[in-house]
Amino acid sequence: VELLDGDLPIYRGRITRDTKDFYGAHKIETEGIMAALNDSLIPPFNFPEDFENDADYITASESGNVVDFFFRWILAQHNAQVSGEQQIKHGNVTVADPNNYITRSSESYETAMATILDKLSESSIGGYLLIRYEADGNYLDYYAELPLTNVQKVEFSENLIDLSSETDGTKIYTAILPEGKDGLDLSGISDGDLTDDLVKSGLTIYSKSGVAAYGRINRYVKWDDVTVASNLLSKAKAALADNGLSMPETITCKAVDLG
Repeated sequence: VELLDGDLPIYRGRITRDTKDFYGAHKIETEGIMAALNDSLIPPFNFPEDFENDADYITASESGNVVDFFFRWILAQHNAQVSGEQQIKHGNVTVADPNNYITRSSESYETAMATILDKLSESSIGGYLLIRYEADGNYLDYYAELPLTNVQKVEFSENLIDLSSETDGTKIYTAILPEGKDGLDLSGISDGDLTDDLVKSGLTIYSKSGVAAYGRINRYVKWDDVTVASNLLSKAKAALADNGLSMPETITCKAVDLG
């Protein structure tokens, strides 16, 4: 089923339920075409071990994006198993790992949808999946940041109904104990100042300003895809600086759409 705005497709899907009443009127339910990713099975794999001799993977690891390569591989496995209307093409990928190295594995058959969610968008690298409808088929884009913007203005005395603001400090931490794959830790890295604020001490990294303001609050974070101590240090520093010391402010508003 396809929904058009003029000649522009704004929704593609498939009918999952069709109910016809006494008078012959139909009530249908549909699911988006991205649900077709539940129709294929990805065999067990070890990434990147299974791809070390793959020319495309070698190129991606040296001068490209291994996340893009892995995403493309999953969709290729899916498209090889399904019919044309179920195929989903590889779209734009802006998600990348800072070290251009990820490890992913599966010991059983999983759907393409479950593999993409579990190993990519819902893993530590995050990102957003957006389906895109084109004349030559359906494309799945994988964005680090959403590219969408709503131009509707929200203004006092015009269309703003309610507004609240909340600052949440329940998840703050001032010291991090990181661990990588197979028990990898920071024991092989010298103690001392990492930045003007961050200090490595033993197996942990702590923030001098954070400890002064909130006390010593420790958190354990594990990255199963990190196999090099220097990469583990980089990830831990970024996590502590960006997430641990932040108290996010959430603004919730209710507004009338004047359109």
